[in-house]
Amino acid sequence: MKLLKTDCVVLVIALCLILFSVYAKQNTDLVPANQIIIPNKTIEHKTIFLNEYDQAKKISKEYNKKLILIFGAEWCPYCKELKKDMDKIREFKKYVVCYIDINQFQFLVQKYQIKNLPTSIIIFDDKEEDRKSGYKYSDYCEWLQK
Repeated sequence: MKLLKTDCVVLVIALCLILFSVYAKQNTDLVPANQIIIPNKTIEHKTIFLNEYDQAKKISKEYNKKLILIFGAEWCPYCKELKKDMDKIREFKKYVVCYIDINQFQFLVQKYQIKNLPTSIIIFDDKEEDRKSGYKYSDYCEWLQK
C-alpha cells in the first residue's frame, strides 16, 4: 500500500486537530480574545470606554462602581482638552468612565438632556447623582473628589 502526498497531508491535519482538542480540554483556562477579565471583582485602575455606553454601564453595575458619562465633540475645544487630560485625572480611578461623542449618539444626548459641552454626569444604579458642565482641570478634579 502506497501513501499519496494528499493522504499524508490529511493525516497530519487530523493528527493536529486531535492534539489541539486534547490540549484545549486540559487547558480550560483559555479565554477568548474579546472577553474582558477583571480579577477579584475589583477595579484598581480607571476604565475608560470610548463610545461604549452599554459596556461601561454593564461593568459599572457588575462591579458596583459609579459611572461617569462624559459628553463631548471633536469640534469643542474644552472637550478636546478634557479628553487629552483623561489619563492625568487621578480621581477617575474610583469610577468607570465613558466618553461619548455627541455626533454619533444623539439618542443619549436626548436621554440625558445635554445642553452644554462638555457635560459630565455621575450615575449610580441607573440614577443621576451629579452633573457638571464645562471643563477646567482643577475645578473638574475638585468636583470628582466630592
